[in-house]
Amino acid sequence: QVDSANSRSVMPRRRHEGGGSTGRSHGRKAALAQCSQTVSFIPKKVAERRLNLSDLDDSLLSVVVSFLCLDGLSSLCVTQRRISQLARTHDQWRLFVLQMFGVYYEDYMQSIDAKRFASWEDRWRRLFVYIRQVHTNVDHHRHRVKRFTGLLRPGVRTRRPGGKLSRRQYRGSLELADDCQHFFWENGRYVQVFRISDGALVREMDTKQCFLRYFHRIANMQDKLFVCLNDRVMMWDVHDLEAEGVELPRPPAVPGLPPGKPLELLVHKRKLILFESNCLHVWDIDSLAHQATIHHRKEADGDAGSASAAPHLEVQWMGDHVVTWERGVSKQLKIWDLSGETVAVLQSPRVLLQLDVARVTWGDCRDLSHFLLASMDSSSTVTIWDTRQNFGEIFSLQASCSEPFDLVLTQDFLATVNDNVAENCLEITFWKLWFHPTSSNTPARDPRVKSKQKIRVLKLADIDSYFASYRNFFNVCSYHKNGLESLHVYRSNSLKKRVFFPPAKHTKFEEWLALQVHAGGDVSVYDFRPDGRPFDALLAGDDSTTDAAYPRDHEATCPESHRMRSSRDGHRKSA
Repeated sequence: QVDSANSRSVMPRRRHEGGGSTGRSHGRKAALAQCSQTVSFIPKKVAERRLNLSDLDDSLLSVVVSFLCLDGLSSLCVTQRRISQLARTHDQWRLFVLQMFGVYYEDYMQSIDAKRFASWEDRWRRLFVYIRQVHTNVDHHRHRVKRFTGLLRPGVRTRRPGGKLSRRQYRGSLELADDCQHFFWENGRYVQVFRISDGALVREMDTKQCFLRYFHRIANMQDKLFVCLNDRVMMWDVHDLEAEGVELPRPPAVPGLPPGKPLELLVHKRKLILFESNCLHVWDIDSLAHQATIHHRKEADGDAGSASAAPHLEVQWMGDHVVTWERGVSKQLKIWDLSGETVAVLQSPRVLLQLDVARVTWGDCRDLSHFLLASMDSSSTVTIWDTRQNFGEIFSLQASCSEPFDLVLTQDFLATVNDNVAENCLEITFWKLWFHPTSSNTPARDPRVKSKQKIRVLKLADIDSYFASYRNFFNVCSYHKNGLESLHVYRSNSLKKRVFFPPAKHTKFEEWLALQVHAGGDVSVYDFRPDGRPFDALLAGDDSTTDAAYPRDHEATCPESHRMRSSRDGHRKSA
């Protein structure tokens, strides 16, 4: 509550004490007019007249700022010094970043240890501006291209049981560091660490093994690099050249669970996870201790089949939880926490094929544990569950797919993929869903589907494709018969193609950077960052990280063969 004396203290003063131009004052007045509709303790007559925010103490001003929209918060960053400092360092910038660009930036900010920088207090505002500039560069095809010739070790050739060398060359794994300053490459035996700015080799580790089969074997978190060998998982320090590798504890055997084939090594929520064909092994990154083994099937389950049947385990990450099912076999979805405890079990009337998850941040972005789960069964029926409603079913859609193949759910659209055998192509149908509260028995902010609309149908001639969705981008990666892969990047909100990466051995797009590995060990780096500067270097105020060899007009001087081609360059419209 504010008494009359405090109310009088925020009345307008003379014009020259306002601390800004007329345009800035108008922005503050509009922002406070917006706040007055929500914050009950701001008198209406104060919002209708020009006022001086410097009369508010920091605690009250912080509350007022928390109700501002993005434009209102931005206008306060160019006012008086005390108000500008509070607006620049306000936690509202963090919520805007997580809501508009993705919650995974929370993990990124923790990975770069932003507190060590002098300007860490306004890091979220700086990150917001930085990401906006990156997305503008992607939309307008502004980038820097660096090519490093003969940089990587070629893939090794494994030996068969008789001692003969295999004809097939090991494919290799590519990984990008969290801070986008290094990338990692493993060729079946050696693991190499390179610096992105100049392609210099930072470190090379010999695992003393020739890997028997290919899968994504490397994962990175800060200075720790994890590599899955044939029989164990090792950890190396990226920057400590004299440190030896550390072996992680081997997971204990689970009774009745046969050994599975490793499929992928990854990092999620400061946990190292080895995804196998029938289970997940979880280690803590800080202590390197084994924490849990998650497996979907048990003999007591009601699913068809036995515990010894061929595994079809599929996994979808959902914040601090993980969802498992068995494609084409199971009728159940199981939700686990990362400690291996079962949180919920969802039952479907038909066999499940695919699942995707979208985080709900359009209501209250301070609640980061609200998700929608969408599943597609064998009859191409899409079912959506709400975690806030105790995983209750809120919507069902018949996609009418003759051969349902895949499903993608984002905050912008729902996409169903049909394998059109007659035309030998993949049909991607994009749906727009509207949510609203339906009854007075549920809280007002709970989403309910109001209506649906088919907004676009996309046909892909490359049937061997997979899809990846970010908060703002939708990626379509297609494999070709010659063993290469190409990548199309679409804007998620408009479904317009922004970037096309030509076929290469490996293609990795991570919003800020894109890497391509070509035959012969050549590497192409597509840098969308402003002036090619890493974000942590921007916080530290270090200008030496800007690559002087690539001037600001490098895009204009770059040969046409080295520049990325967009949808205007004559590629087929169906892709």
